[in-house]
Amino acid sequence: MTTNYMKNSWIRFLAAMLLIACGCGAAGGATGDDLLAPFARAHAGEPLSVVAIGTSVSQVGGGWIHPWLKKTFPQSEISVHNAGMSGTGSELAVFRLERDVISRQPDLVMFEFAVNDGNGGARTVWSVESVVRRLKSLENPPAIVMIEAAQRGRDFIPPQRKVAEHYGLLTVDMQAAVKKHLAANKLEWEELLPDGVHPNSAGHAFYRETVAAALQPFAERAARDEMKSAPTPLPPVLSKKPLILDGRLEPVPAAGAWQHADAVPGWWNCFFRGASVCREEGDVLAIPFRGTTVGLFYTFGPRNGMFLASVDGAPPVKIDTGLRDGFGHTLVADGSELGEHLLHVVIPRGGGARDNGVALGYVLIGGGDNCPPGLVPQGACTPEILGQARLDAASEQKLAREKQALFGGVPAERWAWIGPFGNTKERLNPDEESPSDLHKVFWPEPALGAPPNRTAPSGNPSAEIAWTRGKGKAARLDFERMTGYRDRGVAYAWTVVESAEAQTAHCRLEIDYFGKIWVNGTLVHEVNAGHGGVRQGVWFDLPLKAGRNDLLIKTHAGSAGFSLALSVVPEAAHPLTFANPVE
Repeated sequence: MTTNYMKNSWIRFLAAMLLIACGCGAAGGATGDDLLAPFARAHAGEPLSVVAIGTSVSQVGGGWIHPWLKKTFPQSEISVHNAGMSGTGSELAVFRLERDVISRQPDLVMFEFAVNDGNGGARTVWSVESVVRRLKSLENPPAIVMIEAAQRGRDFIPPQRKVAEHYGLLTVDMQAAVKKHLAANKLEWEELLPDGVHPNSAGHAFYRETVAAALQPFAERAARDEMKSAPTPLPPVLSKKPLILDGRLEPVPAAGAWQHADAVPGWWNCFFRGASVCREEGDVLAIPFRGTTVGLFYTFGPRNGMFLASVDGAPPVKIDTGLRDGFGHTLVADGSELGEHLLHVVIPRGGGARDNGVALGYVLIGGGDNCPPGLVPQGACTPEILGQARLDAASEQKLAREKQALFGGVPAERWAWIGPFGNTKERLNPDEESPSDLHKVFWPEPALGAPPNRTAPSGNPSAEIAWTRGKGKAARLDFERMTGYRDRGVAYAWTVVESAEAQTAHCRLEIDYFGKIWVNGTLVHEVNAGHGGVRQGVWFDLPLKAGRNDLLIKTHAGSAGFSLALSVVPEAAHPLTFANPVE
């Protein structure tokens, strides 16, 4: 692959050149014109400061720009700061912009969030525009380049493109570049992006060359002094929702049982500067803030607890930090009345702390410009009432079930499975979105309101395939091992769920890679598009009636695997039981 990769560098260059947006941006300048001034200064020997902000793709790639900058501007002192943060989107970037980007006084910002933002629509446009507008409103506004990282199966234009076009920003469309490169060189997707999203070493090399090709014309124009003397005026605001132009991360105060810790466990400690940690239930922490928006940035851990967060005495939001390892954030109030507010946080009594309690890293605050003095009216959920919040007996039972469900899942021996069906002669096209066999009806599929079919209709060519009982207590059905196929084919898994009462259960499905889910003959969910890494899981609600429920999952193999694992968290107080329908 390496030899083929080098021989076809001219193809990559031509593909990258097509990525440069043409025409005029709404800001009044041609697309990418904001690059000319910093590049002209770098040609003149002035220092060039670059910040790359984005997802895990940027966290590893660092903007892919440093080698090209050093080669293109040898007389300039180049500094590149990598602010990539795994598992985050542009919403969190609104609040970490001051700490991670503006403080570096950048001349150029590489912005990459298309993968994690998904097709967030107006919400993504709002968060991306909040970042762009704030950067472009600085006294010395940086140039901004939008990097749309590639993602197998994506079939929509990322919402950030709308913002880039409105502000006349250069966009590098890696999705188009990768697909064109794979087709031209007859390569498979996993040869550049093994899991469909994250580049390997060859993938990062391709990203570097593609970004360099997109930037090269602007460096050449800047060398010829084709640059504007002053920034162009900003266009009208796109978003209907007010932008956050002052978002920031504030340390969580330490008071009472909430004590400062210098570090948090895990490699993600690099994203924190300590935390406020509490293991005592019922101790209320008060956090005053000014603005319209507040959130919390916290750590996850399998033995971490849950907490309640209430703004101005409103009914509290419950946030569980014990679902997995890592970190996350939640906006507790978004678009509140402009003024002075009180955020109260507490670990509920009756088992909310679990083993390790709660670790809060930052308060996310925004929308406080021109904030009038005076505390806004407070609601009925006072700190005294919040401090007495308690998990009832049903909630305590649910905590135990959650841990078992989320980390145990439904054992293989509780499933019956059957397959393979469909096209097993050709591997799945890695670029195929929602493959045709996912929507083709094979005989095990149920009629509306009926359980799965136990036997094939007369004369069906796949009648020799029979339901087989799963084996073992492992919470994963490995169809690759059982069928011999890993990149093609369809299989079904069937289990009987007994529920003491009608309820809606919450499910987490690890599936490789596409699928459909039926309960009692009704289709309740489809996994028909890219959803990142298999182990990230897909969440959906499962409506259950009292008594027996037949749950059927159809799995279409991905390009690098063929399996499923299901965890189910009941909503009601009574536990669920799972039984194999094939005895």
